Amino acid sequence: MLRMRHRYIVLLLLLATFALWTHPLDHESLWRDEVDTIRFAFRSWESIQKHHSGIELVKDWTSQLTSIGENGPLYFWIMGIWLRIVGQTEVALRLSSTFSAIVAIALMFTIGKTIFNSRVGLVGSTLLAVNPYVSWYAGEGKMYTLILCLVLLSTLLLSRAL
Repeated sequence: MLRMRHRYIVLLLLLATFALWTHPLDHESLWRDEVDTIRFAFRSWESIQKHHSGIELVKDWTSQLTSIGENGPLYFWIMGIWLRIVGQTEVALRLSSTFSAIVAIALMFTIGKTIFNSRVGLVGSTLLAVNPYVSWYAGEGKMYTLILCLVLLSTLLLSRAL
């Protein structure tokens, strides 16, 4: 009974957080890094393949990790698909980060429940939902919340594997 109540509380937390985070997505225009996200997301696959051939692929991939705006090539590929499906608006760009942050909150609950109990999962997910950094990055068209989501997913998978 208590576990079911915790699940309902987390569901309400997810809905409330989503409502709070999606409301201001279009209040500011795009800033430089978000414009770069759109620009890099719509590079043609052919230009990427020509640019990445053989040894140059390894060399260029490692240079992307240190070049300004070029890190996260997988993120830009994902964003290219996302923006082609959802649209090329400010809200669509930032909504991907919001969804990643919401999934991260759900994953935090699951990790806490898996490793400890549902009460710990509830506390962890609540702390993540009210974290100002997560709230800020949930409204930006950058890869930060996706990284958080992937780290939490890998933590969950590792805890289940162990």
